[in-house]
Amino acid sequence: MNEFTSKIITIERIVEQQANQISTRDYKFYHLPRMLVVVRLLQKHSASCNECKKLLDEVEEFSPKIAALINGNISDKNNFEHTSETWLNHLRRNHKYRIKGYTASLYNLYGILAGALVGIGLGYLINVEHLKNFTIIGFAVGLAIGRIAAWQAEKRLNNENRLI
Repeated sequence: MNEFTSKIITIERIVEQQANQISTRDYKFYHLPRMLVVVRLLQKHSASCNECKKLLDEVEEFSPKIAALINGNISDKNNFEHTSETWLNHLRRNHKYRIKGYTASLYNLYGILAGALVGIGLGYLINVEHLKNFTIIGFAVGLAIGRIAAWQAEKRLNNENRLI
């Protein structure tokens, strides 16, 4: 068992011990199971990434304080959110991981905007009196295309094990 694996086991034990001190609502809201996945990913990349090593040490120092931060005042909760967001941002930017649902949201937005713009354009070209109908149809078609594209993108990311 190497140094990093023992760190992971220690962090997981600490988080599991503190889980009963945190309300179920806060446990879900602050995505503590996702935090354990992030810790494993940091450990996976720590052999080749110095920042991952540094962040893993930070997680090890931070993990005993999780319950106190989540159950504390607003500034403590904000500190927890900011710190865990730092870990996620590193994985997203430097190692190309994505959070489940992020791609779907982004592709849906692009699909809706493109569909509405195409609908408005077609409405002006074909018949201005039915502009509202063309916009709604474009919106719906864009949303459908965005959902399909998002499903394919998330499936590809999942196959590449790049989905958190």
